[in-house]
Amino acid sequence: MKKTTKLNLGCGKDIRKEYLNVDFVKEKRVDLVCDLNKMPLSFKDDSFEEILMLNILEHINEPWQLLNEIFRIGKNNCLVKIVTPHVGSGNAWADMQHKRPFTKLCFTHKNIIDKFEVIKNEITFPKRNFWLKKFANKYYGFYEHNLCYIFMCGDLHVELRVKK
Repeated sequence: MKKTTKLNLGCGKDIRKEYLNVDFVKEKRVDLVCDLNKMPLSFKDDSFEEILMLNILEHINEPWQLLNEIFRIGKNNCLVKIVTPHVGSGNAWADMQHKRPFTKLCFTHKNIIDKFEVIKNEITFPKRNFWLKKFANKYYGFYEHNLCYIFMCGDLHVELRVKK
């Protein structure tokens, strides 16, 4: 297994050179096969300085358990980058393997901010709805409760920093 302080969870075919690339399917160049629904993960406490979770959180049975593991295996100040479909995205339920979509509000709750500093929590938009981005990110509660199914968005881009 590679010796690195960077982890790419649920990498699929997105293999990154300086990362430990982990997926549940053995693809070419995947470093470690691991079921991210089974805890604990096979990493020591405080092992990583950066963790990528790009389009994987929506596939997890218990996302909060995985985030608790991320907290455990991440060093203090570990940067965690998450991309996941927003509930108002046409992609949220486009894959039958998606277990649940997410909202910006999901990453503002006390259970997140007690363990992580939220550095970025942004709703993205396709070009046809780009004009809505500033409003939706500022007034996300209103957007998510009233407009997200009318004016469809894209993904959530979230960056967290582990606080220990």
